[in-house]
Amino acid sequence: MTFLSPTFLWALTALAIPVLIHLFQLRRFKRLDFPDVRLLQEVTRQTRSVKKVRHWAVLLCRLAALTALVLAFAQPVLMEDGRTAVAGRQAVSVFIDDSYSMDGQNSGGRLVDQARKGAQDLIGGYAPTDRFQVLTGRFEGRQQLLIGKEEANEAAAQAETGPFSRPLSQVIKRQREALARSDAQARRLILFTDLQRHTTDVENWVNDTLEPVLIIPLQPTDAADLSVDSVWFDSPVRRPGAAEVLHVRITNHGPEDLQNVPLRLTIDGAQRAQGSFGAGAGASADTALRFTQLPTGPHWGEVSISDAPIVFDDVLTFAYRVTGTLRVLIIGGTLPEGDACPERRIPKR
Repeated sequence: MTFLSPTFLWALTALAIPVLIHLFQLRRFKRLDFPDVRLLQEVTRQTRSVKKVRHWAVLLCRLAALTALVLAFAQPVLMEDGRTAVAGRQAVSVFIDDSYSMDGQNSGGRLVDQARKGAQDLIGGYAPTDRFQVLTGRFEGRQQLLIGKEEANEAAAQAETGPFSRPLSQVIKRQREALARSDAQARRLILFTDLQRHTTDVENWVNDTLEPVLIIPLQPTDAADLSVDSVWFDSPVRRPGAAEVLHVRITNHGPEDLQNVPLRLTIDGAQRAQGSFGAGAGASADTALRFTQLPTGPHWGEVSISDAPIVFDDVLTFAYRVTGTLRVLIIGGTLPEGDACPERRIPKR
């Protein structure tokens, strides 16, 4: 057995403190003889002997407590044959969840801000000789390198939310791949995440007692959260100047019913329609926006709502084309009012 921080063993000299306390408690008393106290002599002897036993028991407990505390700070490690421990050298992998869900908030502010600060505070508590991996959902190649304390603090400060959502099993696998490149005897995995249901796949990873995993959950408050899921036109053909109906589906992920939520449609950067909708808690709602179609050619549109603080799913972009002329064959019947086509005769055979 060896110690990662043997300098703490000097604190064992503090064991002299409880010994001195014990010696001061054993000070001698002056003996005075009184007549007619022979019947109390046996009781006095028994009481004095019990007190001595108690004093020794308290002394041993104090010494054991101080010894255990000093050994804990010295970090004892059982090493295999032929291997030695390096004092002050540890390898720590820190994962900062940067998915869009970390834009959620609680009483402490934005979740990703709390994750960044927690990672920096954790890194600051380690020794300057320790090595770190700062990993985010981006899985960049440079994040697989073990870096120093100052570089790790800078990397943690740069974490920001984006469209990256990784299962925790993949995150832990990536962390262990980075730590495997280190010769440090003490390795640890730490994850700052909000534990989304679709990413917390506990059944897909295996615990390793030599590389303990610490998950620090960051939970948002039950705030309203809306998302624009899909849009579709009422008719399959886009014609210039025609009355158009665009259907929109919105999902309410929050715990409360919502009413009169504004909805806006812009096409080619200009607002074309505006409406409102209501959606029950945990349910989806369909609404329709009506506008007059633009001239022929390609167009792009956006359906948007306002739903802070989680705003990454508040805008849905789509594109379509308006066609001026369609080649159709009409067998019987007439064209709709306003449409026209050149008359063509089918030659007789």
